Amino acid sequence: MRSIIFTFIQLLIVTALFGQIHFSDDFSNVNVPYYPPNWTVDGSTDNWRTNNTNEAGGEFPEAYFYSNPLFNGYSRLISPEINLSGQQIVMLSFKHKVVNYLGGYTIGVATRSQEGDWNEVWSVEVTGDIPAETVSITINNDDVGQSDFQFCMFFSGSSANAYKWFLDDVILYSLYNIDAYLVSTEVTDILTKGDIFQINGAMKNSGQTTITDFIINWQMDDGEIVSDEVSGLNIPNGGTYAFTSSSYFYVPDELGTYNFKVWLSDINGLDDEYPENNIIERTLEVANNAVRLIPLFEEFTSSTCTPCANFNANILGPLLEANPDKYTLIKYQMNWPGTGDPYYTAEGGVRKNFYGFSGVPNLYLDGDDFEQSIYQDEFDVYYDMSSKMDIAVSHHLTGSEMNVQAAVIPYSDFSELTVHIVVVEKITTGNVGTNGETEFHNVMMKMMPDAYGTTTSFTYNTPFIIYEAADMSQTFVEELDDLEVVVFVQENSTKTIYQSALSVESENLLLPPMSLQAETVNKNINLYWTAPASTSLTGYNIYRNGEQINSSIISETEYSDQNMENGVYKYTITAVYSDAESIHSNSATIEMSYYTGISNKKMEGTTIFPNPAEDHFIIKSLSDFNSVVIYDLAGQIVYQRDISSSSSLQIDSQPFNTGVYLVKLISLQNQQILKLIIK
Repeated sequence: MRSIIFTFIQLLIVTALFGQIHFSDDFSNVNVPYYPPNWTVDGSTDNWRTNNTNEAGGEFPEAYFYSNPLFNGYSRLISPEINLSGQQIVMLSFKHKVVNYLGGYTIGVATRSQEGDWNEVWSVEVTGDIPAETVSITINNDDVGQSDFQFCMFFSGSSANAYKWFLDDVILYSLYNIDAYLVSTEVTDILTKGDIFQINGAMKNSGQTTITDFIINWQMDDGEIVSDEVSGLNIPNGGTYAFTSSSYFYVPDELGTYNFKVWLSDINGLDDEYPENNIIERTLEVANNAVRLIPLFEEFTSSTCTPCANFNANILGPLLEANPDKYTLIKYQMNWPGTGDPYYTAEGGVRKNFYGFSGVPNLYLDGDDFEQSIYQDEFDVYYDMSSKMDIAVSHHLTGSEMNVQAAVIPYSDFSELTVHIVVVEKITTGNVGTNGETEFHNVMMKMMPDAYGTTTSFTYNTPFIIYEAADMSQTFVEELDDLEVVVFVQENSTKTIYQSALSVESENLLLPPMSLQAETVNKNINLYWTAPASTSLTGYNIYRNGEQINSSIISETEYSDQNMENGVYKYTITAVYSDAESIHSNSATIEMSYYTGISNKKMEGTTIFPNPAEDHFIIKSLSDFNSVVIYDLAGQIVYQRDISSSSSLQIDSQPFNTGVYLVKLISLQNQQILKLIIK
């Protein structure tokens, strides 16, 4: 997984953020410690080097200037000749960091052509450390436009006053005139069948011309292309815009995988000069139900490991603090280096052998090895994933005995997955060692029934229930009231984690309601679900679009949401027990039209083409329809036709004014509304 993330980030750098690339070097193909190939050095050759570090903020390795051997004067790291014929303005971007000694020297960038004099385009007089940052420089001097353009990174002054200047990800590029970059779309990798939602996303203007309008398009497999125009904008170069589609995305009812494509077009009514960066294409899975994946961090650490203290304080700690309630966390204390952590257990050793690493600290996120670094954008990738299972877990103490009751709710069939139940103590202080840390968080105390977990298969919509108990007085626990439980499900061969959950304190098994369904009757939305098996159940709470709508507990397994306005509504139900509330049921999404009640059971294979239309358009469906009604956005009927039975109809669009219309198809069993654009 991590290699995929880095490949994606690198692809964005090269193809999306920088337009037309004339030269780039991330120093990945270097012979450490010598200065990078294709570059030359003018003055004090031995001061320019490469190393397997990432101080400048890029990836290993990187280039750097070192103060030794000592000299006083100029030293330049010079690029190869670059053909900039026809260019008038170029941009230079690079990452750098300065570790200073005494200061009083200059670092900078200069350009030349025809091997002539150097022309300075950027410089800094160093007086102290410069933290890792990205520098962007606009270059429009007489060297630009030449076929033998060169630039250099230069040092000027006494090297005795310096220490190190790190460099990475050097990119020389020029901007296209029209270039819209589709940054992201908030569509998860697993979708719930029959779901309906608007597509959110973000785009960036990577071109020189201000963007005033564009069209956002999407398509599932070879189905209908849906297009939304976004106008009235003023997005300058480098500016971003967050969009929400006006049209809805209808997730198919049929389970399986689909190719999903979103792209931008008609930028200011013109073709994009670099269309490669304005499309996102990916494979999506449609499942019976999808829930958010809660990422699990597993850290292997020790109180005798000095790098562990720095990692916890400056890398992992700030990330966790910035993302409260978005993750689960288990820390396994190891029995090395030296005497090792006094809270090491054999169960922690089993997990260490399972992953097969050799040093600490070592961090795993959902089974993927992140070693000793983790960034927010990497965590975001995992947090934005979905899962086809959920976990309900609760715990209670009877004296020193920890009792755990858990249920895995599978929304698909799974074979041979392992359920792990882990008791952690939120803060410990009794295992202080030699690395300077005085307290330790989420320390693993016991795995139930052991470190190998419980391996089983799962059947769709059938909760797998497991009860475990352990005497915590036989562990390193310091405070019994400081314990919590993490449950996760893992595939042993790939080490993929399918879901994780944090327990709530309760004596009950907190099973959720099951098999929620929704239907429209006139202007009401009726909900039906199956009750969980429990004697401690007191009723239910109803959630619409994430907000609870009932003021008192619902005792029946059905509910009617009355007099609903036009819109799309997503419902979930929770079970209320004597001492806690369950996780949410599966979701049910339904669309209410302000013309008539229309459920989310759609007519299969229904399309309008061409769309947008000029002279005519054709309505086509895999099933027959009996009536077509077309409304304008004011709700007025502009076209109506009853048909005995047909799966195809061509309509002349000349009588229609330019604009957006809603086309309602009616069959004997179903109804569906499609959007139509008339040019």
